[in-house]
Parts: sequence; structure tokens; C-alpha cells
Amino acid sequence: MYPNVGPKNECMQCQFIPPPVILRNYVRYFWTLDFNIGPSERILKIFADRYPRLIFQCLDGHSHIRTVKGVSLPQAFLAGVMTRSYTYAIQGAYAHTGVSLYPHAVPYLFGLDACELTNQLPNMLHFCSPDLLDQIQEARCHAERIGIITQFLINRVQQKCQEDPFVKYCIFSPQNHKVWNLNDLIQKSALSERQIERRFQKSIGVSPKTFLRIARFEKALQLMQHSDFDHLSHVAFDLNYADQSHFTRDFKAFSGLTPRAYLQSRKLVEESASFLKN
Repeated sequence: MYPNVGPKNECMQCQFIPPPVILRNYVRYFWTLDFNIGPSERILKIFADRYPRLIFQCLDGHSHIRTVKGVSLPQAFLAGVMTRSYTYAIQGAYAHTGVSLYPHAVPYLFGLDACELTNQLPNMLHFCSPDLLDQIQEARCHAERIGIITQFLINRVQQKCQEDPFVKYCIFSPQNHKVWNLNDLIQKSALSERQIERRFQKSIGVSPKTFLRIARFEKALQLMQHSDFDHLSHVAFDLNYADQSHFTRDFKAFSGLTPRAYLQSRKLVEESASFLKN
């Protein structure tokens, strides 16, 4: 959902593109985002997110995302699982092409333990040649860029790196729409809690408890955006929080906002429910 945001002279376009079949176990979707927000600086709040991302920005000479201290993020970067909220700034014209990955995709595609990327935004130059970034910058449109990125990822898949079937099962099981708890995973797998934790840390970058907390937070975002409810306590109850105060603590830890403050802000720009524009 990308509702109309900001003054009328601001223009934003977003598009989602499904991956080819060969990438569907690792790539959720590609997306493109174009802003023209005028001369004033705008703030992006990035929520906790269990889905790693590739971001290729500064397209067509447009501006960088910057930290609140004014430091520009790399032209292209790989974002691991995020366990807390972050605040960034943009100004003027901005464009990027992104790739949303499944949580287990980082070790398979990039050959490193996912825990090395948790809450990190390393430069893509650590994982690809400068020529790839030059090709993406020189491409004439988002469709060409997605084609270049797609071929890069297909080449990585064809390296046939080892993946963890248990973690993959946890992500793609038909029951994954439910908010699991750790006891569910232990009973279904016959693995110990410590074994599950090691496998999650290596393949996803966080413990199963943290992963499931973020999954429940993301479900809360979906319910709050798309469902009718009379009180926030109903959301907490639907998601099996012990009480509303527990729900509020988790929500604020992952978004930087209380649930009520989130609802009061109607200038939402989301990618995987994770972008708030003020």
C-alpha cells in the first residue's frame, strides 16, 4: 500500500515485480521507487525487518539516502535482517531499485553467515564487481536494471552454495502464516533449542525468538493497516501477546513508535511494511 503522501507537489511512484522461477526460493520480489519531494528534507523511518534487501540508489544522478548526521549510504548496499528502527533523510529527487530477499537467502547467495549482516548495510562492492554497479547506473530504465540484477543473482544461485533445509522449511511451511513460538519449532523438528538457535543465527542472522518477535510485529503492522478493530488490545489479543503493555513494548522496540503514535501518522510509505515518511 502506497497512499498519497506529503504535499501535492511531491511525486512518488512505486512498482513491484515478481522474480523469475529460478529465484523464487530466494527473492520475494523486485521493486522500484521514485520520489520527487522538492527542496525540503524529508525523514524516512525504517522499521525492524526480517527480510534482507539489496538497494541500488542514486539512479539517474539523483540523491542518496543519508543518516540523520548527514552521512550518505553507499550507492548500492546489502541490508541484513534489522532488529530495530533507523531514521534516514532524503531531499530533492530520489530513485532506487530494490530486491527483497527471503531471510535464509544471504548465506546461499553471498557465501557468509547471515549474523555478519544483522543490522548492517555493507557496500555491494564487497559482493560484486564495480562493472556491475556501472551497468546498473548506465541502464536506461528500471526494467533494464532489474534484468541486470536478475542475471547477477541467477549466477549466484548457480554456484550451488549449501542451504539449511530446516530453516528453509520454517520459512516456507504452509503454517508459516501463523505466529509460531519456539516450542512449536522444537516439537516439529526434534532439535534442541540450542541447535535451532545456531542454525537460525547462521542462516538468518538472529535467534529464533527474535525472528518470531519480528514476524509477530510485522503481522501487527498488517492488522493495523488492513483490519477493522475497536481497540489496540484486540490486536494484542489476536497475536497472543500476554497483555497490551507487552505488545506496546515490542512494537516500540521494532518501530521506534508506540502503536497509537503509528496509527496517528497517516503518511505511510512502506516496503514490506517498513517505511514511514514524516
